Amino acid sequence: MKFFPRLSVIFSFRVNLGKFHLRFYDIVLLSEPRSLDYETFK
Repeated sequence: MKFFPRLSVIFSFRVNLGKFHLRFYDIVLLSEPRSLDYETFK
C-alpha cells in the first residue's frame, strides 16, 4: 500500500463506514424490534 496511500485511506474509510452502518442497524433493530420491519433492511 506504499504506492497507493489514497487508495488505502479510501478503502479503510469505506470499511469503517460499513462497520458503522452495520452497528447502527443492529442498534435500531434491537431497540425497536416491533416498530421496524426487518424486510425493509434486506
